[in-house]
Amino acid sequence: MKTPDSENRSAASAAPVSADLQRTDWLRIALLIGVGVGCAIHIGKVPPAIGALRETLGLTIVQGAWVLALLSVIAAACGCLAGTLASALGALPVTVASVLIVAVASAAGAFAPSVGALLASRAVEGVGLLLAVVTVPALLAANTAAADRQVVSGLWGSYMGVGMAIAMLAAPWLLQASGWPALWLASSALMVALAALLVVLRPRAPAAAPQHLNWPAIGRAVWQREPLLLGLIFFCHAYQYFAVFGFLPTMLEEQGVDARHASLWTACAVAMNALGNMTCGWLMKRGAQAWALFAAASVLLALAELGIYAPSLGSAARIACAFAFAFIGGWVPAAIFVRLRMTMRDPSSGTIVMGLMIQASHVGQLIAPVVLAALASTVGGWEMSPFVLVPAAAAVVASGLALRRHER
Repeated sequence: MKTPDSENRSAASAAPVSADLQRTDWLRIALLIGVGVGCAIHIGKVPPAIGALRETLGLTIVQGAWVLALLSVIAAACGCLAGTLASALGALPVTVASVLIVAVASAAGAFAPSVGALLASRAVEGVGLLLAVVTVPALLAANTAAADRQVVSGLWGSYMGVGMAIAMLAAPWLLQASGWPALWLASSALMVALAALLVVLRPRAPAAAPQHLNWPAIGRAVWQREPLLLGLIFFCHAYQYFAVFGFLPTMLEEQGVDARHASLWTACAVAMNALGNMTCGWLMKRGAQAWALFAAASVLLALAELGIYAPSLGSAARIACAFAFAFIGGWVPAAIFVRLRMTMRDPSSGTIVMGLMIQASHVGQLIAPVVLAALASTVGGWEMSPFVLVPAAAAVVASGLALRRHER
């Protein structure tokens, strides 16, 4: 640690640097995590707005599903490529550009005259969101002291839960007051403000690693045992998480819970996921090992899934199981981000490997609702859902045990 604290401040507002910090720059850490939360708000704003979109634009159920899924399609197809691009151009400029892309696309979507225009704007949003979540972890690492890396990784792991919870809580009020275009414009304004703060505060950034955007470079970065296992874990976890929470409001409504209350309980459960993320960071700072957290969390998640879909449970017990599922589920992505820091032997490949993680996660998000909905439609209910969810939890346990001998 060679950089004096007085130099850290000037470095944070100047050119990219590589020296370690003696103290974590918590102001810029908060801003960067805020960027992730803003991205998650753009994901979480759609489910509460589906009804309004169908009324005003005449969306069919299938088209509504595409509005939900387009972000995952983009990320599933281009995750590694986005990581390579970010590594070549530099994390900070790519992050600022990506946040502005999301802002412009969301504003354009608010004025979309047709379903096709809305879908096009949503696709552009997906590109910006993908670039942002791939590049922010590199900026977080550059602004974090070594002693705080586990905690910061845990905080970053909470961005999805926090952002989606905020969106689900705020969206019904905006929709009732001003309609879905106001929701799109408000989320756009948030991203403009975040981009302005990034330009003003200029977080420290790792030096760009210019390289050709080619598949051999991507292959060398990700074709390793540990990144592939972590990618499998992220895929299985996202598959379970979005399968459960994608349909939890529907399940509660089918049990007689008011639609607004069903949305509120789902948002509260998603917020518990963020608490689990931060708890994981705290546990790992005190010596907990990633492989053990993967294995323990997945066993508990499987038990929670059995409870969530048990036909004999009432709505209160089902909500309690969902809260437990969300809290324990928060351990997994946080532990993945910490373990990635341990895995990276070549810092220049960090954003490429992060692209692999995002790609794996969004493949899980993309197929989970389809699989669960198809099964429920076939059998006429949700009680068989554990048969397609528990095997994913078992795969995470096996992957965690396979990582054990590499734990450091």
